[in-house]
Amino acid sequence: MNKPRRISSVHQRLFRQIDRIEKERRAAVIAKPMRNLFDLLATGEAYEYEGRVVMEMPKVDHMYADRAKWVEVAPAIESWIDCWQRIAPDIRTYHMGILADRLRQDKPITPRLVEQARAEFEATVARLPDIPDGQISSAITTTQIAWAVEQMGLSHG
Repeated sequence: MNKPRRISSVHQRLFRQIDRIEKERRAAVIAKPMRNLFDLLATGEAYEYEGRVVMEMPKVDHMYADRAKWVEVAPAIESWIDCWQRIAPDIRTYHMGILADRLRQDKPITPRLVEQARAEFEATVARLPDIPDGQISSAITTTQIAWAVEQMGLSHG
């Protein structure tokens, strides 16, 4: 009977590097619509539908392909913030919250606010590769449930 082979420390490091590169690639794909939005907002532009600022969500993979569509930006930013409060409550999301509120209320947005919100967003994206996949999916699921409960009017805040 053959003994199972141990993976050398060199191969283990190599596999960890490959995993990190893949996580960074996925983070870049996930971040692309928001990065595009920040680019537009920095120039004073945005896509609008029925008086609401919207952005197109990408088809990240086959699992989410049916969800790819145009979405309202304010709730998308708010759900991103909510998710990060579950993943890493220490991360700063203050300016993203202000941006979401101003978009929701159709208030003026300054280039400085867009820059500050973008910096906070980029800080969250930079942390994605360091977060275990299970923790991310759990936070996303919890956020989706919380938002569904809120939409049904069942939240007690």
